[in-house]
Amino acid sequence: MPAAEPRTGASTAPRTGASQTAPADPGSALEAYLRLAAVAGREQPAAGFIRQRLGRDLPVRSDASGDLTVTLGSGAPRRLVACPLAEPGFVVSRVTADGYLRLAAAGEDIPAGALWQQAHEGQVVWVAGARGAVPGVVAARSIHLHPHPEPAAAPFTLADAFVDVGAENAAQAAEMGIRPLDPVALDRRPARLAGGLLAGPSARVKAACLAQADAARRFRPAAGKGSVVFAWTAATLAGRPALDRLLRDHGPVSDLVFLGWGFGWQRRADGSVVPAPLPPPGAGLLAGGALAGRLPGAHAAPYLPLRPGPPGPEGAAAEPLSGRTGYLGLTARYPGTAVETVAIADMRELTSTLLALLGGPEAPARREAPRQQPPPSASPARASHSPTPPPAPPAPQPPPAPRATLPPPPSDSPRHAQTAALVGALAALHGVSGDEAAVRRAIAAQLPPWAHPVVDWAGNLSVTAGGPRSDPEPRLFMAHMDEIGFRVSQILPDGRLLLAARGGLQSSLWEGQAALVHGRRGPRPAVLEPRAGWLTAGRRSPAAGLAAWLGAAGVADVAAAGIGVGTAVTMPKTVLRLGRDRLAARSLDDRAGAAVMLLALRRIDPARLRHRITWSWTVREEVGYLGAAALAHAPGGYRRVYPIDAFPTADSPREPRGPAYAPLGHGAVLPAAAPRALLARLLALGRRQGIALQVAALPGGNDGVPFQHGDAAVLPLAWPLRYAHTPAEVADLRDLEALADLLVALAREAE
Repeated sequence: MPAAEPRTGASTAPRTGASQTAPADPGSALEAYLRLAAVAGREQPAAGFIRQRLGRDLPVRSDASGDLTVTLGSGAPRRLVACPLAEPGFVVSRVTADGYLRLAAAGEDIPAGALWQQAHEGQVVWVAGARGAVPGVVAARSIHLHPHPEPAAAPFTLADAFVDVGAENAAQAAEMGIRPLDPVALDRRPARLAGGLLAGPSARVKAACLAQADAARRFRPAAGKGSVVFAWTAATLAGRPALDRLLRDHGPVSDLVFLGWGFGWQRRADGSVVPAPLPPPGAGLLAGGALAGRLPGAHAAPYLPLRPGPPGPEGAAAEPLSGRTGYLGLTARYPGTAVETVAIADMRELTSTLLALLGGPEAPARREAPRQQPPPSASPARASHSPTPPPAPPAPQPPPAPRATLPPPPSDSPRHAQTAALVGALAALHGVSGDEAAVRRAIAAQLPPWAHPVVDWAGNLSVTAGGPRSDPEPRLFMAHMDEIGFRVSQILPDGRLLLAARGGLQSSLWEGQAALVHGRRGPRPAVLEPRAGWLTAGRRSPAAGLAAWLGAAGVADVAAAGIGVGTAVTMPKTVLRLGRDRLAARSLDDRAGAAVMLLALRRIDPARLRHRITWSWTVREEVGYLGAAALAHAPGGYRRVYPIDAFPTADSPREPRGPAYAPLGHGAVLPAAAPRALLARLLALGRRQGIALQVAALPGGNDGVPFQHGDAAVLPLAWPLRYAHTPAEVADLRDLEALADLLVALAREAE
């Protein structure tokens, strides 16, 4: 459904645990690690992954605080290499009476960009509850209900955050195992880009921790040369508690090497932290402190030095930083965002540099057995306690086709299962306006055997049955196949792609997220670039249009990937069950409507229809109802037209209650503006058939617009949709099933 036109002048569950055999290839290992969330204070998944990466031959020690250490060699001098496992995230602060989660920040001393919290708005997140990972959606406003731009609006913050887990009240959230202080993290969608690059949240520190693990695996201490302690801490090192703990247990040390996220930031005299520029990935390592100027090819870069620790137990002084303290890190593109991008080659270089610094002979890299992939029927990893990292592709490849990634609730009805499967299958497909072919093929494959589909010149797919060709009362049911997204409008000399929006969307919900570019040679992973100045941005929306980056070095690389002006660009999709009755996905508007029409069509006997009825799945609704216009101008015409589309409801704590309020789970929606007699007839039909219906004012437009100036009676039919035109829309299966029942009842009136 397109957004209302403004008046003139006015966008993988964080897995827990670790695999039994870590991937040998550093790129595959990093991609798998980026799929894990390690919210500050809840770092156990990351610790488990690193422990598996270290293998069984090393003396790995895990203490009560969750730190991992490996001590190799003996005696003095003793050197310490430390990397923090924590990353910024959130915890549940409380559950509201109507089942939404409120959040509090975790890891606030980890510096991040000004748009880090905004990167969660309108996105899928995962809650690590007592009964496993629970998906949710961070509520966002529908553009249909807020069509006028707010150029001076401040960025989204936690004060705006409500997480929708599909619960209708606090008791249902508790049944899911959600408790206060459970960690909450953004859905992990690492993007493996061209040029050996990987993008994802906290990519720099995760790559550094993996490089350190590989150094520990390959390091062999020389006799009489002292000892080395490799440490991965379960708390941030900025405030020193984790480091002081290590120094008390393993100190004193002659040399400390700190790996982490502190590069690219500097502290002012007033204590505030401000960003500083960094070289791009692949330009070499970053060095600071005692290591500045000592490493050939490394860049001396601004960093946040470790601060003095707090007093110890009973007022004892904090453990001093004896010896020399050096800092090592990786260069990155878009640091402090959800698409922080690093080079796999830099991770390898960091491993080699650590081995050279520590001075021991290097052991050969261990050869590991390839990981056994789970069978296709296995439960997806994000719903379990073990990550299942994929093997590294020889070249950037798109992720597998999205699907519903969680099993249905134990009490799921057969009808819910059928509805969810069909809606999920259609919603998982990519089909930006003008590129609906894949969706059209999928719908044609789901038609009942009696249907004889026709594709017209515009690309609409139609099925007609019943009644004579001269029927004076032909009827039309239609739902659109397209979705919002982008097209490439220009290819810049540096390989970046300038984008033009297709349909009404809020660019702030797509900025700084993973992307897919649908070229002639298949989809390629990319990132939707954050704006210039994202680290200190003071407004919610970027001033200019968005750009995508594949990792390409120039125009020739883009062309070689089969990408040109006009190529469609979307985001990776996740289709999820929320709670007992709900679905979350992008493009439920209007793939759910398309699925509802299929469900209704399967229940109709065409031989019993007295009137001629056409069911049509239309193209390019989001960019001006172009497919519907072709139907409106076709010979013969229709007397009754039923556009099937989403109802952008104000049923959300982010929206003010008003005429556009239709609560989820209360049935299909009839337009309040319909003629009173017709509305009364439909409500009476619903009562006779036991169909749940509700009436509300319809915002925005739909495929009925091209028919409004003709002789046809146009009656839009809908279901309530939360967060319309955002990367994670939410619908209720009960409403979709009620709408399917209504379509069947209306068609059978013609029997």
